[in-house]
Amino acid sequence: MVDSSLGSQLWDKGWRQGALFGAPSVCFLWNGLSSDQADGLTAPIRRDLDSKERLVLVSQECDLVASVDNEPRVEALICQLHKGRFLEKIARNNSARWFTIDPSQGLVAHARYRVLIEKTALLEITPEAWPASPQRLQRFVDWLARRYDRPALRAPLDSQFQAPVCKAIQVFHDEDPELFDAFNGAVRQLRFWLPTVSNPPFDIELMILLEDKELNQDEAESIRAIQEVIRASVDASVIQIGNSPLISPVEETSLADYFDTVPLYLDYFSFGGEEVMGAEPFPRA
Repeated sequence: MVDSSLGSQLWDKGWRQGALFGAPSVCFLWNGLSSDQADGLTAPIRRDLDSKERLVLVSQECDLVASVDNEPRVEALICQLHKGRFLEKIARNNSARWFTIDPSQGLVAHARYRVLIEKTALLEITPEAWPASPQRLQRFVDWLARRYDRPALRAPLDSQFQAPVCKAIQVFHDEDPELFDAFNGAVRQLRFWLPTVSNPPFDIELMILLEDKELNQDEAESIRAIQEVIRASVDASVIQIGNSPLISPVEETSLADYFDTVPLYLDYFSFGGEEVMGAEPFPRA
């Protein structure tokens, strides 16, 4: 019989969303195509944790402390150590597939590796506190939600807007990394209003959300440069980008404008040399 105070025990033990832990016996399971379909279409496939891999708790804290009758398990993501080019890529691309938990160690959470663990098992494990800043923890929480709230772009927008913009910004980064770093430090997010028509030409209005109210000279120049890069990357007969983007600090942006726009994600394409298999979020209807 499970103690009804299990949630309180886990809380007192230090379990929180974002807690790190090791559990070598935990595995990732999925339903793969069965080699002998006489016994059924699918068969369970198991992926064990590597000795250097960690886990990060992703369940919300209200679910952590909820009754086991309602929430008997918690969710965690497998984390791996990375370095070099891969860390640079996900740092600049606002990735929906990977999140850098601890920049100092290069510890990255992989969204495709989500595991379920019974709460009672957590009593036998000592959690480690979130290793980075509170601001990074909040971004991690936002990232988790975005995995299931990311809008699916219609095919023409993907091929005529998303893809060329991604490629052009990559080139901009490679050719002028210092100016790109200024942009990356000043801007929280690039967003845009979805066109109201189904076929081109598409009118695109940009929103640039700033980290702070004040911009230095390099940051202001980087924002102007990125706008020109975006405009130059698309076919103007198909994508017509407005000349007056909304540039606003996060705290001064209205909820109406925020929810009327969608983020411009820069990670839709595979990265050479890394595993990219795994399920993506369900697109909205």
